[in-house]
Amino acid sequence: MRQDGYVQLEGLGADHGLRLILNVEQYEYMPGPNNAADYPPVCTLQQHQDCYLPRKAQILELVRKTCVCPVPCKSLLFEPTISYATISTYAAESLLSRILDSGVQERFIRAREVTNRIQLKVFKTTRDLLINLENSFRPVKSFFDVDLANRINSQIEIISNLYNTTKEQWALKEHLNKYQIYVTEKCFIRLREGMEERTLRYICFDFISFISRMEEQIRSLVKPEIIDKNLTDMIYFLINRDSKEYMNKNVKALQNFTELMGAFANGTLLFHYKYLNIPMWHNKYIVPRQLFNRSITYSSNSINHCHTVSKYINKIREYIEDYMKIANDTYQTGKLNMSRLDIISYRYAKACRGFNFRKSACYYFCIDWALEEVKKKEVDFQMLWNDYENVANDIMLNLNNVNSLLSSVQANIIADLDAGIKLANDYLNDTISKRRLASMLSSQKTNEDVNNLKAFFSEVRSRGTLLYDNWKKLSQASVAIWKSIFTDEDCFEYYKFANITQFQENPDDKINEIERTHEDVRNVYDFRHLIGNKDRDLFQALENIIQVMNAYKESLKIDDKFLRKNILELAVFYRQLSYEEMRHQIAYNFFSLLYCRYQCQWISYHTPTQS
Repeated sequence: MRQDGYVQLEGLGADHGLRLILNVEQYEYMPGPNNAADYPPVCTLQQHQDCYLPRKAQILELVRKTCVCPVPCKSLLFEPTISYATISTYAAESLLSRILDSGVQERFIRAREVTNRIQLKVFKTTRDLLINLENSFRPVKSFFDVDLANRINSQIEIISNLYNTTKEQWALKEHLNKYQIYVTEKCFIRLREGMEERTLRYICFDFISFISRMEEQIRSLVKPEIIDKNLTDMIYFLINRDSKEYMNKNVKALQNFTELMGAFANGTLLFHYKYLNIPMWHNKYIVPRQLFNRSITYSSNSINHCHTVSKYINKIREYIEDYMKIANDTYQTGKLNMSRLDIISYRYAKACRGFNFRKSACYYFCIDWALEEVKKKEVDFQMLWNDYENVANDIMLNLNNVNSLLSSVQANIIADLDAGIKLANDYLNDTISKRRLASMLSSQKTNEDVNNLKAFFSEVRSRGTLLYDNWKKLSQASVAIWKSIFTDEDCFEYYKFANITQFQENPDDKINEIERTHEDVRNVYDFRHLIGNKDRDLFQALENIIQVMNAYKESLKIDDKFLRKNILELAVFYRQLSYEEMRHQIAYNFFSLLYCRYQCQWISYHTPTQS
């Protein structure tokens, strides 16, 4: 209230004033027609001003004469006065119930709606926040509907094409590797086994028995109990026959071994087998000649053992000839030099042991090593493909997961937010209430949608990082496959023969092309660059508008706190009620409720008669 007695409000609605409730206290012991519970007051404020005040003296006089109160009273006993009391919990609940039942809440909400529209500062703040929300939402919606969807689909198409192309070339090279293994096993390992079965196995087979037999036969030539010359001639004949037989085996074994090593060193096919539906005459072009030639010289073991096998075969043959010579000398002279015989037997046994060892070492370090290298090459090439396939599957899995999440987000979260944006436009166009908009934006569903959207963007960034790294890994895996193809010297001859042009390209050009292709896809379709700050702008806009809407929604609640802050229960007490004096005065400027140009007096009273 101003000093001149006038009251003025600068705004409208409950947020600028208090509601005044006129309450006439009624006491059970006060007789009269107006002391019953819930009986309305008999006088209005206008009647009080126009009727009661001019006749106040007469009424008080009448009261003194006709009062039937249970205790004595004076003229001032029933002089009404106003006191302001705080609202107790019980009174608040009772008052709150009466307010809600009387439609105050609906009128209060309408007043809040009107206030938030006619106050330009409040409305402009809300409008700016909603416009900012819509402007932040448009790039995000475009990101979901166009940008992200297109990039996912494009990457799925690209990875599918690259995968199929690479698999096709890998399968062709894998076919050649298996073909090469087959030719190595059938045309060379089988050749060795065949020569072993024919001659090489029998050179020193049971050489201890051969030595014992030769020594016994030679000693028999000079045994005194053998006096029959025919028997001696027979023994001598057997010695020569067995020796020549072994010498012939040695000659054939030497020829076979020389032929085997020659075929192995030069890649010459002696056996012919057909692999699948490939003509046999293709076999000579798939032979790993470089590998076979390298197997003979790649280490000191292979060099020493492979080149000494022939020497040991020749030594064995020489020692067999020594057996024949000592047998001939003994047969001619009738005398046996035992020391000479022991030396021959020792040298022969040593040569046989050396041959067996050198032959086994030659097979192991040369022929078997070459076969293992061919198989190892195929295994390594298979591992290269496994690495490539794992990376490609990871990329495809990430893309499909993001695509699935995108579809779910578009169908639910984005649709809900889009509906919220439309409600915001409806509010700005004055077709819906702010309360409805606030209920939608501050709902649990909206909160869940925002949290899920944050999780989605986090997932997209995480998947984007994985995809960015995996494209680099895929490039490296693809380059590794092509390097294996380009560096396999043992297949160059077949590449040229079969006219496999893609395997005869310039390696550097092909590798640069692969790296450039993958690098372009990696950079162009990077999700992280695509998102930018779109999500942060949207979440900030959502946070700002939700905060305002929560505050607005909270301001619509009518509870005990609201009553204590905004509702004044004006109670009328008599100054004295026989035995007590009521003093419940609180300085409370309830006049801020009033909007009038003239000084007013507000008094509620209780009277036994109607004016």
